[in-house]
Amino acid sequence: MNWTVEKAKVAKGQSYVLKTSDLQAVLTNAGITCAVHLIYRSSHHPQDVTLLDCHYWLPNARVPHERFYISTTSVAFENRKLAADLLQTQAIPALIKWMQEIVRQPENSTAVRHNMEFRARLVDGHLSMVLY
Repeated sequence: MNWTVEKAKVAKGQSYVLKTSDLQAVLTNAGITCAVHLIYRSSHHPQDVTLLDCHYWLPNARVPHERFYISTTSVAFENRKLAADLLQTQAIPALIKWMQEIVRQPENSTAVRHNMEFRARLVDGHLSMVLY
């Protein structure tokens, strides 16, 4: 599995909840072998935080292989425990299931579209997940 990681400096009073090594281990154990580009972003809206945003991209003329583009944002210190719990118990398991469904499809599957998306957000203390 080819990994690229970009990590911005976290804003004051915030921290990142997702650990790259933990995500790598979970994806490896789940059999996800395609390329992953992981980006950490500093949140500008502490009450509405994207814990995980994942796009699936099909091979194209510029990049000849399939890949997942995952981003995560920092959370305010006071929301760190809640965010970590929701990430580990709900968001990551749902993400893995979504990713496995995509990579299980045959190469010519009409179920797999360009730029499919999974999003898990922490909004006012509640987890919201959307799949496109």
